[in-house]
Amino acid sequence: RLMYAAVVVNTTMEYRATGYEEGEPVKDAWEDFVRDMIQHMPPSLSSGVQFTPELLDPDEWQWLKIQKVLVQSAWQGIGIGLAFALPILILATQNWILGLLATLNVTIVTFTVVGMIHLVGWKLGALESLNMSLVVGLAIDYVVHLVEAYHFSKKPTRLEKTHDMLSEVGVSVVSGACTTLGASFFMLFTTLMFFTQFGIFMFCTIGFSLF
Repeated sequence: RLMYAAVVVNTTMEYRATGYEEGEPVKDAWEDFVRDMIQHMPPSLSSGVQFTPELLDPDEWQWLKIQKVLVQSAWQGIGIGLAFALPILILATQNWILGLLATLNVTIVTFTVVGMIHLVGWKLGALESLNMSLVVGLAIDYVVHLVEAYHFSKKPTRLEKTHDMLSEVGVSVVSGACTTLGASFFMLFTTLMFFTQFGIFMFCTIGFSLF
């Protein structure tokens, strides 16, 4: 008794290397194609479906869905982080102008680092989403110390406050950034993709934050 019949099609899509933005239209096109073909088949074949091989765990179509959810969660995490940063920085400095400028600084650093994903040719996937969720926390560290030192400076002018800020915490901030940059630099030469990407994310985040 015939249980099922299958037609196997090989595509040029690379498993785990295709981003959901590129892969979802392909999946939808296959779904539309199969749905259209089933309409012209006998009723006994109306339960036909299309899927990627079971030996891929999770299969390619499911992996595209996971990628999409991870990326959306990463963007949501960035948004929540920036939304919390603004009121906290304003309360910490007791100055809404300083709070806004500090938040703007963190936002610029965050989007610059995220822009590096496209510059190096990566897809928005699981590893990238994981690293994206860390950017705000890493970027805010330096600006918080600097803006706090600026705010609590007793000097009368902005220039003197800036000099005071740099002399008080500037050396510590630069030293801390250099040690982190040094640690992430060696991760750039690892063979595992996760550590390489994490090193690039950390190096760019700390570098842009320091800049």
